[in-house]
Amino acid sequence: MVAHRSRIQDGALKRFVEGLEAGVQFLLNHPEESWQLFIRGRDSIDDELNRRAWKDTLPRFALRPGALDHNRYLRFARFLKEQAMIDRIPPLESWAVELK
Repeated sequence: MVAHRSRIQDGALKRFVEGLEAGVQFLLNHPEESWQLFIRGRDSIDDELNRRAWKDTLPRFALRPGALDHNRYLRFARFLKEQAMIDRIPPLESWAVELK
């Protein structure tokens, strides 16, 4: 998720991330019920391909979307530098934070 640094302390941002995590937890703990909610009113997507895609997508959701994985972010920054997309890797805390 991307937000302007001036909004980091905005309670709405933290509540959004908490809501996202609650939604993911519900989705993973109740996949069939979530599927039924997803297709409600959209009969055209209730087919075998979409059911399989739904099932295959579930494990890809982050269990804790608000958690900051320092190593993953730094690996990505190194990749960007190796690809000459950035000149230097700035301190992590200047571009990635975990909301408290």
